[in-house]
Amino acid sequence: MLRNTTFGAGLALSVAAIATPASADEHEVTLLGIGIFPNVIYVDVDDTLKFINDSDTVLYVTSHQDKWAVGPIEPGASATMQTKQHMKLPFITTTDPNASFADYNGQNAEGEDEPIAPMATLNFSPPPLGKG
Repeated sequence: MLRNTTFGAGLALSVAAIATPASADEHEVTLLGIGIFPNVIYVDVDDTLKFINDSDTVLYVTSHQDKWAVGPIEPGASATMQTKQHMKLPFITTTDPNASFADYNGQNAEGEDEPIAPMATLNFSPPPLGKG
């Protein structure tokens, strides 16, 4: 009798696991001031990004074409946001609250180099070696 109960409970758990939708993941993104780790974050829609400021200055996160931004993030603090479909993928960190993604990592109209900002990318494709 005990064996049948154990089998029935296991079957019920297996069915519940199949019927339960996949849960969103939380991804920690460490902002170092001079870099971002990891620099490629494999995400799905509705995942949470937790930006952790591990530098000694206030930082702002800005996406390509300035479609989304997070900040200010104080030193030692964190800020979160949820990923959405059609989010622009690359993002930078700056110390300037009015900075635009276009102000960095390229050349201006006069052909002069623009300042370099740490950059990372959101990737909505499966990771090359599997998640986790």
